[in-house]
Amino acid sequence: MGVRNLPVEPYGLAQKKHPSRQPLSWKVVAAGVAAALTLLYLVFTATKASAEYYLTVGQLRAKGPAAYGQIVRIGGRAADGSIHWNAKTQTLRFEMTDKNGSRLPVVYTGVVPDMFGYARDGHYQDAIVEGALQSDGVFKASQIIVKHDARFAAADAQATAQAGKGSGGNP
Repeated sequence: MGVRNLPVEPYGLAQKKHPSRQPLSWKVVAAGVAAALTLLYLVFTATKASAEYYLTVGQLRAKGPAAYGQIVRIGGRAADGSIHWNAKTQTLRFEMTDKNGSRLPVVYTGVVPDMFGYARDGHYQDAIVEGALQSDGVFKASQIIVKHDARFAAADAQATAQAGKGSGGNP
């Protein structure tokens, strides 16, 4: 019996030679890099904008005249006794304050959220107002968002009426 010559390649498969690949054009590489940088820029700017959901009253005040006319969100709380509602003109006026005591007069015209103006533990709940600071120093709000924790519940009708007596009539 004769000895057979076994193939050198494993399992008898011959290695295929790939045709030589041409190097990528510099234009293709430049376009890829530009696309990647554009994507990174968009992600960075979107993240930065959403990371600062709202400013405090003090932060807005610190911007000075540069803040006039810019649409921003301000977080804080209605100062005690500052809420004044004019049902005839549908205008709400109040002072927003932050934890450091900075105050900002706010005017809003429109439908006021039901939970705005309810007090708990002697303080109004937090709110976020969206709008623009006018050159006269009054913040003209276009939207009010009321913030409250899961434990907050509106007081009964009598307690709510009592809370509204000292503030010029809550909305």
